[in-house]
Amino acid sequence: TSVTKLCGSFNVFMSNTGNNVTGVTYWLQKFNTTTGQWGHPNTGVAYISGQPGSTNSISLTNNVMNGSFPYAGKFRIITAYRTATMGTISYDMKWCIEVNKEFTINYVLALGNIYSYSCTNGNYDVILEGADGVQPITYSITQKDGVPFVVNNGNSNIFTNLAPGTYNFRIQDACGNILNKLVDITEAGGLKIGYNNLCEGQNGSLFVSNIPGLIFSWWKDGAPS
Repeated sequence: TSVTKLCGSFNVFMSNTGNNVTGVTYWLQKFNTTTGQWGHPNTGVAYISGQPGSTNSISLTNNVMNGSFPYAGKFRIITAYRTATMGTISYDMKWCIEVNKEFTINYVLALGNIYSYSCTNGNYDVILEGADGVQPITYSITQKDGVPFVVNNGNSNIFTNLAPGTYNFRIQDACGNILNKLVDITEAGGLKIGYNNLCEGQNGSLFVSNIPGLIFSWWKDGAPS
């Protein structure tokens, strides 16, 4: 299942397979932050339980591009099907609901993180990570230390060999939304290191963002080999 954000709407493409080949339906619902319930994205009618329907959900078709949905907020796609269990006398039928995907849609251009790291010549490379907008997104610099300084970086979010200073980075998406970020690249900070299960006596893991062009090396303190 994939979600494509457009200018003021979004599409959903379903491509799901499973053992329940008949009677399976797919539905789009929106979370109501006031009531704490999921329901119809347009009318707000809440879905309580059992079989979803057109009054409390929007039907989705598998293997088809569904849209365009002109809504914003938190959404989920659910799969609904019926199962039969053997009772004391006959089969009991019940509805099963599985959450296929949850996602959030907004139409404001946003940026996740800005990282910088120094090079051997004293200059810096800068990474603008996690831009949230309608693709394609373009990156540029418009100022350095308060005076015009133009760098058109195209669709690349990595700026290389920048002299120390304060830069205005400009991000623009396909809808014309523009975001400016004023950054002293000497103070932006390096890539964040994440970890899993760093418990004494157990195996764990470390990880960083996958940035094209960067090579990472890890070694134990006091044992670089």
